[in-house]
Amino acid sequence: MIKIPLRQNRLNVILLGCFLGISLAYGKSDFSQEDKKDKQLHFNQEDKKDDQSHFNNLATIEQVGNGYQAIVNQSGHGNVAEIHQIQDSAGQLSGINGVAEISQVGIGNQAEIYDFGITNNVAIHQWQIDNQALMTIEGNNNEALIMQLGSYNNAFMNINGNDNRLSLMQNGNNDTSNIKVDGSSNSVTVQQNGNALTFGLELNGNGKNIAVTQHGN
Repeated sequence: MIKIPLRQNRLNVILLGCFLGISLAYGKSDFSQEDKKDKQLHFNQEDKKDDQSHFNNLATIEQVGNGYQAIVNQSGHGNVAEIHQIQDSAGQLSGINGVAEISQVGIGNQAEIYDFGITNNVAIHQWQIDNQALMTIEGNNNEALIMQLGSYNNAFMNINGNDNRLSLMQNGNNDTSNIKVDGSSNSVTVQQNGNALTFGLELNGNGKNIAVTQHGN
């Protein structure tokens, strides 16, 4: 996990999905309840949405800055989701500065999103069992999507640049993907079906288009 000094207000929201569909929410901040009356936090409850059913699901949301939106939907049990949206407010715009969404339906899935820019749109969807996904973005105006429908899949994306468009889909089981983009205005699309497929890409440069489709095992 990347550790950076936070000069702005920090809020960690940890939501535990409880048995019988009841959710407990615990909020932490650097201010006491008395201080919150006099100081404005850079976190708005309208920017956070969390839907957890069943039990033993864990969601962590950290937002430092203005205009971030985070959405977490977890259904089965034993799923873990982390969203970190962190940026210096000096570089931010008015309105929405970034949207991060995680949706996990099955059991034992883990997804992490680290967004250190603005106006990035990030979505991770994992449906069945023991999928793992990690997304890291350092840049602005990027779009990234990871979708894993099977089980035991691993997907990693790292973006360092602006205006990149990435997407990844793995339908089978035990597939592994590792994508790293260092540049701007690149487009990458990867789709893997079948089982136990492996894909790796390290892209350096600007304005490149890459599309890969794999069927079979």
